[in-house]
Amino acid sequence: MSQIEEILSLDKHLKEELNSHLRQKAHLSSEYNRLTKKEKDLIDRFKEFKEQTKTKKDVHVPKHDINKFLQMKNKLEEEIKNIRHEISNLEEQLTQLKTESNLIDSKIEHLEQEKTEQQKVTLEEKQKNLRSKRANVKLKNARERMKKVNNRFTQQETIKKNLESFYKTLTDIQQVISNYSPLSEGGSKLPDEISTDIQDEIIASKKLFDQAQMKYSANDVTPFLINAQKAYEMIVLIFIKLCPELPLSLLEQDFSSQVFSLVNKGLILNTRHVNAVETMLKKLEKGVEIAPLASFANEVKSYFIENLTYLRITGWVLLDL
Repeated sequence: MSQIEEILSLDKHLKEELNSHLRQKAHLSSEYNRLTKKEKDLIDRFKEFKEQTKTKKDVHVPKHDINKFLQMKNKLEEEIKNIRHEISNLEEQLTQLKTESNLIDSKIEHLEQEKTEQQKVTLEEKQKNLRSKRANVKLKNARERMKKVNNRFTQQETIKKNLESFYKTLTDIQQVISNYSPLSEGGSKLPDEISTDIQDEIIASKKLFDQAQMKYSANDVTPFLINAQKAYEMIVLIFIKLCPELPLSLLEQDFSSQVFSLVNKGLILNTRHVNAVETMLKKLEKGVEIAPLASFANEVKSYFIENLTYLRITGWVLLDL
């Protein structure tokens, strides 16, 4: 039970006790008034009796009447004495009740003041807790925003690092292509990590895409589609092998997953027709003929040229014509 609840309970108890005292006081006051009136009546009767005795002192009164009057006098005197004693007791009780009532009033007033102070303290505590909660919410939100900013910064730093590595890898691929270009005046020295086998794979990817472009026909897109997809898959594998920022575990994934992983890491590739091309090639493997609209065939051609140009294997034709 809280301090305010204890104060309210005690306040209620004191008020009930005060009401009980007030009722008792009212009862005693009524009894006091009744006995006072009775005392007055008895005194008046006693005075009347004495007057009657005086007027009759010279008159011969029978003895039994005298005894009767004496008995009545004694009875009245005794009754007056008892009433006065009762009145005295009532006055003492009324005085005590008044003292107790004043004491209870004082306690109630003190409790009211204490309750007011405690309510003020409680209100201040609630307001303090509310301000503290609001401050905690603001702090939590600020921390969340800071965390998001830090995450974005870390992500941007990672993407920047990836892009720098991607650019170097793309430059190396472009250098390999340039060294084998018919117009090349002499090959530039390549990084040690680009082995002869890697160079051969890059050139093979380039030649496959050159063949695909030579065979392109909007009426029969199949030859172009097959060679272009092979060239695309080969250069993506080579890119993953050469780029130190990419995990080699990507080599174990299917082609579409590889492409989307590279894009998520910052590589700029068009992914619009990845799934459509894979679907068409799967149909060809099953012997199902495909006959896309000429407009779609042109879109697919642009899709491959865009991506393989970005991967640096378009340009001079390396076919032996």
